[in-house]
Amino acid sequence: THEPLEAMALADRLVVLEGGRVVQSGTPADIRARPRSRYTASLVGLNLLSGVVVAEGAQRSIDTGEGRVAIGDRGLSTGTRVLATVHPRAITIGVQPRRPSSSARNVFEATVAGMDLVGDRVRVSLDSRPPLTAEITTEALDELHLARAQRVWASVKATQIEVYPA
Repeated sequence: THEPLEAMALADRLVVLEGGRVVQSGTPADIRARPRSRYTASLVGLNLLSGVVVAEGAQRSIDTGEGRVAIGDRGLSTGTRVLATVHPRAITIGVQPRRPSSSARNVFEATVAGMDLVGDRVRVSLDSRPPLTAEITTEALDELHLARAQRVWASVKATQIEVYPA
């Protein structure tokens, strides 16, 4: 089928094709938990980052080539190639200019690239380094007065990032 939701709901095993080649196969649970490409991650509603683990003192981060993302110490050696997922609901959006004050180690400057209503939630595409998609409530959308091209802050805690070998 070409219907991802149908496949996730009905299949025991999935094969994901991208550009005419197999990029991942496994159970729906495996694919949801550890997508191997941005396309697959988008099918299951996640942000996917890829990069190399780097150390900055006691802090571990992923160097994505588009920016660094703090992940905490997960027992990963520096130089390890990894993939990491971030659920859009784990990303908090704040309006600029005031930088948000929180315990989140990851705070990115971003521009709202687009917004899509999905049920009672709004998926906000962010032009950031790295690029992210956040998910907020319609109430938050109204409170923040978000608009396309608006400058915002995107924050995510290091503990909300799932990291696994590439």
